[in-house]
Amino acid sequence: MKKFVLPTSSLTKSGLRGEPIERLDGLIRKHIAENRYPGCQIALAHQGNLILERTYGDARLGAAGGDEGGGKAVAQGVAQAVAQAVAQAVAQAVAQAAKDDTLWLLYSNTKVVLAVALWKLFEEGVFRFTDRVSEHMPAFAANGKRDVTILQVITHQGGFPSAVMPSEAWLDHALMRSAACTFSLEWTPGSKLSYHGLSAHWVLAALIETWTGTDYRQYITDAIITPLGLENELFALAVVAVKDETFPELNEALTAARGRLLP
Repeated sequence: MKKFVLPTSSLTKSGLRGEPIERLDGLIRKHIAENRYPGCQIALAHQGNLILERTYGDARLGAAGGDEGGGKAVAQGVAQAVAQAVAQAVAQAVAQAAKDDTLWLLYSNTKVVLAVALWKLFEEGVFRFTDRVSEHMPAFAANGKRDVTILQVITHQGGFPSAVMPSEAWLDHALMRSAACTFSLEWTPGSKLSYHGLSAHWVLAALIETWTGTDYRQYITDAIITPLGLENELFALAVVAVKDETFPELNEALTAARGRLLP
């Protein structure tokens, strides 16, 4: 087990029952054998100690094992230049087993990281979760959203699940905040739960910038990632491609995207 930000111990010393972990282990191995997913990594912390870390399956499939449908789904969420570069790399890929130090794509788990930043600001008294978003960003009241609360946004009850942030606003933060305010309401906020995969957390990012006067990514880095000692554990793709020669495959795949994405 590699050195980590938490001190390491063992499942045996923790006093926790091992049977549930072994059932999970068996389930993961079964899923991989059934091709439900190519690889997996789990970790368990208890009372401030990392007591378990296991890695399974493949980190990278060979070209013949690629999932064209999955690739298309990923491509929808990234810039076209990145999608083309990644598609070319996938077509030429050689299978590689997952290891303890394999980098994994977090996808929407990054929403959890942003939520931690929001909780920190809440603890500092910057806002209340029952506040309306429009109290902090008046322009957000547009298109019927005046009464949407911050709690409703972070819990996917905001009423605008189909809204999408235009790609040209990803790096233009004034445009990002403006676009978030123009999202259109689709149903009464709080009346139901529906995953706001490409909309809610842009609104929360805009709030963080409104409150802190700082790029939301820089605030999260300074307030959350660095204090936790995770600055060398979390990467934006372009950061790896430009700054870290340890990962040549990513360098090759993202050459076309240099300058298009920032950490």
